[in-house]
Amino acid sequence: MAIFHQRNVWLVGIRFYLLGILCLYTISCNDPPGPVGAGTLPNESLNLVTVSSDTLPLITGSLVGQITPKLTQDISTPAFTSPAFIGAAVMNDMPSSKITATTFLSFNPQSLTDSARQALYGNLQPNDIVSASLLLAPSTFVLGDSLGQFSPFRVHALNRPWYTDNLRNTIYLEDPALIGQQVGVYQNTVGNRIDASQSLTRKLPIPITDKQLIIRWLQANEVTWQNVDGLALVPNAALSRTMYAHTGLASVIVRIKRQSDSEETRVVFNQFAHASIVRAALPTNVNESIVVQGGAALRTQLAFDLSSLPPFAAIHRAELVMPVDTVRSTISNQGFPRSLQLYFEQTASFPSVSRPFESRRNVVNPPSAVGFFDNTTGTARYIFTGQLTTAFPNLNTVVENIVKEGGKQRLILQLRPETIINNAGQAIIARSDEEQTTSRIVFYGLREQNPQFRPRLVITYSRRYTVPR
Repeated sequence: MAIFHQRNVWLVGIRFYLLGILCLYTISCNDPPGPVGAGTLPNESLNLVTVSSDTLPLITGSLVGQITPKLTQDISTPAFTSPAFIGAAVMNDMPSSKITATTFLSFNPQSLTDSARQALYGNLQPNDIVSASLLLAPSTFVLGDSLGQFSPFRVHALNRPWYTDNLRNTIYLEDPALIGQQVGVYQNTVGNRIDASQSLTRKLPIPITDKQLIIRWLQANEVTWQNVDGLALVPNAALSRTMYAHTGLASVIVRIKRQSDSEETRVVFNQFAHASIVRAALPTNVNESIVVQGGAALRTQLAFDLSSLPPFAAIHRAELVMPVDTVRSTISNQGFPRSLQLYFEQTASFPSVSRPFESRRNVVNPPSAVGFFDNTTGTARYIFTGQLTTAFPNLNTVVENIVKEGGKQRLILQLRPETIINNAGQAIIARSDEEQTTSRIVFYGLREQNPQFRPRLVITYSRRYTVPR
């Protein structure tokens, strides 16, 4: 009996000892979390995975196309909103080719009644036209040889109107049938050089030799005016080495004196609108180069293949880094554009590379993602990231949308709208698209020999098998 009693006492002691240890362990588990607490990750179960284009074909190809310019909606103030480019300059990535720019001009009709116009100009003869001159003020050097002569160009009367009163329609300026008879030319003379470091305020007088054209202008009423109001400034690409932007209003000054007149009559036609076509050869794409350009509006189509990611993956970080080939790029004197933008293909038409294409130029669609210029590491590059402020779309959302749509999507890379500021801090150019610059940015391609310069896409995600957001 004594032995049995002692054994029971011993067992009870062990039980109380174990119960005390269990209580102490339970209390210790209720301590507050340390510095690596639960706030660093979402409450759900996570399996973080990082993939990149080094090991996965996230970007599968590129294609380059070209679009034509439109007439800005701010047609009443063309001097402020839309620069007109004229000239030609060598492309660094294709030295055998040039970036060329042709400017189209239209002018206001005279405010006269039909009877007054008939009385003044009804019997006007070519000998009655003393002179007619186009006055043009190139305001900013933008591209090419800053010490070279101003680009020579020809002046042509247009065979038909190049603009429409309905701004919702696209303006087809590429049509060669627009260009009519040559009526003037601007040639450089020896020593006639323009200092590109200074803003040009003087106007170049360019004689218009076709006096019959001037008579048609003087005799046209408002109904027929749109058929006679156009001029085109076509650069001589063989001799041009520079390109200029025109932000001042042009005008045509006509001097008239009949034999019966005691003094000359001066008539002024002021510019109503202008637009430019910037043409540039498409790259051969031997190394699948990625090219964007203003003016000519060269854009690149990037194809993303994210099909290896789970359908409802949670994207925690996405970054696209695109190094710039600074040797092959042709950058205007405004420097590298501050930013680029990506559009989903649905918001920007992109057909075959073999022909120019039209997109909805009068509709400004919000970009899907914005990338900013960065050279802090000594390498010029543009970085698209999900770590931006809410003021800009980010790449995280783009990647999530691609994954939800099946993992494959094509996006359009293009220049982002910018406002150009002059030395006095005033906005001199503010466009709604990429037409305000002629810069041609060449990115290293997907087959670049040095892998460090290839476009790099890095994605960190977690598997989330929950209801899609």
